[in-house]
Amino acid sequence: MAAALFLTSACYTGLSTMADIPARPPFIDAAAFMQRIGRAQSKLVLTGFDALIVNAGDSLRYFCGVPWQPTERLVALIIPASGMPSVICPHFETGSLSAVLKIKADIRTWEEDENPENAALKGFPTRMRIALDREFTLGTVNRFRRSNPDNTYE
Repeated sequence: MAAALFLTSACYTGLSTMADIPARPPFIDAAAFMQRIGRAQSKLVLTGFDALIVNAGDSLRYFCGVPWQPTERLVALIIPASGMPSVICPHFETGSLSAVLKIKADIRTWEEDENPENAALKGFPTRMRIALDREFTLGTVNRFRRSNPDNTYE
């Protein structure tokens, strides 16, 4: 019983010397996400890239607030060197993605019988130099290369 009282007393002493809980971080609004995209676009121009494709995961959350984890189905953000970004996702995920997307973006979809890498770059020029998020699997990178072989992927 005495040991239990000692531990409880030490616990209270520790709590009384703790610092206050820090304030919550500020809310990230659409303008802040668009600033991040604008900075990425500036870097794309400076480094000679035509676009950046961002995989689902931490990078997608950083650029557009979408808390999506990578799966076998392609969900990605395409940031062109200039212009409005695009998001690619399976057609059946459109509602879920739209609900969490914090930026204005063109939403491109693909059906289960379509090639998502083709759908992602449909309408873009060929012979582009594209930066790929390092979080893409080798399989996804290879599918981009096979689907759009005139582009350079780095």
